[in-house]
Amino acid sequence: FDGGGIDGETDEEEDEESGFFPAILLPTVKGVLSGWRRSEEEESRPIPSKDKREIGRYVAEYHVGIAAYTQSFTIVSAPQQEGEESVPLGACGMGIDENLDKSAANSNNVHVLDVWLYDGTSVRTESQYLVSPGMDKEGFSVQAKSAGTVTGEPLDIAPGLFFRLPAKSLVLECRILAAEFLASESAPSPLRTVRVEMKALAAR
Repeated sequence: FDGGGIDGETDEEEDEESGFFPAILLPTVKGVLSGWRRSEEEESRPIPSKDKREIGRYVAEYHVGIAAYTQSFTIVSAPQQEGEESVPLGACGMGIDENLDKSAANSNNVHVLDVWLYDGTSVRTESQYLVSPGMDKEGFSVQAKSAGTVTGEPLDIAPGLFFRLPAKSLVLECRILAAEFLASESAPSPLRTVRVEMKALAAR
């Protein structure tokens, strides 16, 4: 009768050295890995909004080099019951404005972004201009107002900036998530990248 392995090693010692895991451990290891994967997936999921007025959330992102940059999103109502179709309520978005920012024709020299909200109820568009710090906001404001509807005075682009665009049936709450500028010898510096989160809400 052989009570151990070669040179007095037990079967368990041989298993450890060879990298073999007893079958009884496999369900435990699989359970840990499965739990880790579930936790990772849950962290990557968007957090549901507790605001019952929220209709949709969107992110617009400008990057230097994009010619005639513009992004838009359709705002639609959520179906109230199964089989019901979504109803378009309006739209929102962000883009450059070459009429007001003449240098924007060169995609590497953008200083102004226009964040806008279209309300389908009032058939009207509200705009908020975001400008590179150091820009002549007073002169730009006069020019912008003569060109169309503007919700507020131009705002300096900065990470964390919060602003709202109110309309008849919709409200757009916006926050700048990130902003970077190109190196420049004088202000205002051209934009490198700007990322804006937009949250569409029912006005009431």
